Amino acid sequence: GCIVALRPQTGEVIALVGGRDYSVTQFDRCSQARRQTGSVFKPFVYIAALEPRSGVPRATLASFVDDSPLEVRTPSGPWRPVNFDHKFHGRVPLREALERSYNTATARLAQDVGIDRVIDVAKRMGISSDLPRVPSLALGTAIVSPLEVARAYATLASGGVRPEVQAAEDLVNEEGEILQRRRLRFERVLDPGTAFLATSLLQGVADHGTAAGLRAGGLRGPIAAKTGTTTSEY
Repeated sequence: GCIVALRPQTGEVIALVGGRDYSVTQFDRCSQARRQTGSVFKPFVYIAALEPRSGVPRATLASFVDDSPLEVRTPSGPWRPVNFDHKFHGRVPLREALERSYNTATARLAQDVGIDRVIDVAKRMGISSDLPRVPSLALGTAIVSPLEVARAYATLASGGVRPEVQAAEDLVNEEGEILQRRRLRFERVLDPGTAFLATSLLQGVADHGTAAGLRAGGLRGPIAAKTGTTTSEY
């Protein structure tokens, strides 16, 4: 496994542990490993729905989504997503759909807003790996690195401003003279309102949803989170 922590406002790497023992293997699981993101990808779908396009968002935090059975035709045959509990929950609030990480509701929302818009949001927020234009992308079938995901989530934490990842301070010589100064780079990729609404959704995940264990573990203060698992069913 790996752990990566970024300072959202600057993109500075606070902590990065890419494996158990560097003397055994130098493979960095934070930046070099590529794995399916699973449900960690789902917020990009909701951001695509919340983001105003031509002045009107596809959904609001007061919207409802349909978590009933869904079938999508694909070149390889029909795709039928199922939920983790193998149940369908009907018409549910948008917040509940993400807090409970309902697959069918999220897949239907992605079909509604369009996979291309979901890809656009993910790319703008910091995902640089190729993203397949398939319905199951909404549920996290894309193969990306943990560092990419951390950067995308840092974009939310900084109010929609995407930082460049910074792994070093300044470049100096043995006398301590600065040869090259670090340059912080930023780009606004989401409007502040959309970033605020998406962060609010993820706070609900930590307070009432699949990441509620954080609170049960004793963590206090504002927390926004998303759990993520993946299986071959996607």
